[in-house]
Amino acid sequence: MGIALCTADAINYDIASFSKLSKTDLNTKRRTLVCTECNGKGYYRKKSIDGKPACFKAYRDTYVNS
Repeated sequence: MGIALCTADAINYDIASFSKLSKTDLNTKRRTLVCTECNGKGYYRKKSIDGKPACFKAYRDTYVNS
């Protein structure tokens, strides 16, 4: 997910812009994200100590409704 909608402030963020938010804003907004591609609930993962970059992730349904 390259862009996420933050429902707390109704702003679409790319990962670079979101990562630059203050620590307080990150903690508040990181779980208020929605994937703009699938409309699934999203979240922010900060850069890991093993070098994986910060990114947005989305929870997607893994089943098909019939």
